[in-house]
Amino acid sequence: MGFLSVVASICTPNAYPRFLRTVRWRSCSCAYDVSFDGKLQRQWQGKLHNGAILSLLLRHTTEQNAGRLSLVSSSSDAQLLMTCFGVPAVPDATAGGELEVVDKCTLRGADGGGPIFSSGIAPHLDLLITGHAERELGLWRLRDWTPVPGVDLRGHTGWVRTLAVSNQLMISAACNFIKVWELPVTSDAMTTKSSTIKHLGDLELFKGDVLVSAMDDDCVYAATADGMLHVWTISQAIKNLSVSSTHRRGSVQAHKGRIISLLLHNGVVITAGHDGHIRVWCKSTLQMKAEAVAAHEGSKLHSLASTSAFLFSGGADKFVRVWDPATLTPIGHPVQAHAKGVRSLAATTSASMSPFETECQLHSLNSTVWVVSGDAHGEIILWRFIRK
Repeated sequence: MGFLSVVASICTPNAYPRFLRTVRWRSCSCAYDVSFDGKLQRQWQGKLHNGAILSLLLRHTTEQNAGRLSLVSSSSDAQLLMTCFGVPAVPDATAGGELEVVDKCTLRGADGGGPIFSSGIAPHLDLLITGHAERELGLWRLRDWTPVPGVDLRGHTGWVRTLAVSNQLMISAACNFIKVWELPVTSDAMTTKSSTIKHLGDLELFKGDVLVSAMDDDCVYAATADGMLHVWTISQAIKNLSVSSTHRRGSVQAHKGRIISLLLHNGVVITAGHDGHIRVWCKSTLQMKAEAVAAHEGSKLHSLASTSAFLFSGGADKFVRVWDPATLTPIGHPVQAHAKGVRSLAATTSASMSPFETECQLHSLNSTVWVVSGDAHGEIILWRFIRK
């Protein structure tokens, strides 16, 4: 997917101009224009950890006609926490009050081992997957937040800094090795204690530790400490997936220095680096399509997150910023609420979009966009993006 046309006009002439965009999405079968403008509104703030936030996951569910936002957070304090917020059925766009914490639990305490660096969700398996300093992966059931025992996911060469999940495969990376795993088809397979996640093999880079990764059913993407972006193609012709069914398709020097965030978004790849730049790349050719130079006014970037229509960035300048993910045009004003640099971000919508829904269908749902940010001292802020 991609953008057929993007029209931008400056609405206010100030240091951070507010932009109003009309975007026609190529994925829509109908002609559908969406105008974007808005701001981030704080909904909850609190200190959950005693160290820098390393990973965040935000998931919206509906139970008994009540909305729930489940936040999974990990930190350098080695804790893995779940915090659940109650969400009104129809949030009031004019109200700024706090959401209520309705449930919380410690999935792993500070005495459980080293930090958890990465996390991901396999929704078709109802699983939370975590990457550990102990060179292994952990599995947790989303329905009750209990660990899944008996599945051996060890053997990494170092800290598992990044992992990514698709419908059939999962990857997890440590140092310059990327492990490729085959996932079971249904969640029923996870009820046994035998290993149901099969290790297919490793992808190896000649140099550069893998810091972030992403994947879909067609390709595996990895970005490294030396600023390189790599892509492998997964052959769909081979039913029994193995590492031999992947081949490296290309690499590009995407940034100067470490790449700290990597997203797949509507047919493009988005990267952010310690050089302070955000760049958008063509998924198939790795040609650069857009960039935001010194996106946080020269400060280091630490994290990106996205929904179907918005890109969010957080950096050492303590700001969270909103962007058009196609053109990297800023949306609204940047917000500063953290006392320390923003280290991690996550975003979701109150109306989740399946892989078969179009952007037209999503916007017709009038979904609420939620964003969570975590800083270097363990403080968390939950935001709602208010569209104007």
